[in-house]
Amino acid sequence: MEKLVNMSKRGDTEAFTQLMQSQMQNMYKTARTILSNVLSLVFTILYPITISRVGYEYKNSIFVPIQENNNIIYSGKIHGTQAH
Repeated sequence: MEKLVNMSKRGDTEAFTQLMQSQMQNMYKTARTILSNVLSLVFTILYPITISRVGYEYKNSIFVPIQENNNIIYSGKIHGTQAH
């Protein structure tokens, strides 16, 4: 492999092609690992934001659940008027 590297440095395109083909599997594994790590990071950032939202959207209104007497009541506004 060191011979291929030296030949590639001298401008031998065939040696460079052989070198790249021999390292292709390692490059794919590295790229896959980097992509996996980036996706994990994105998920770690977005998941708490997603689950922290309270309420449900319905026809451009957001209803927030409120617990009253062991019942869940959704409160919000529809077209600017308070809905119960």
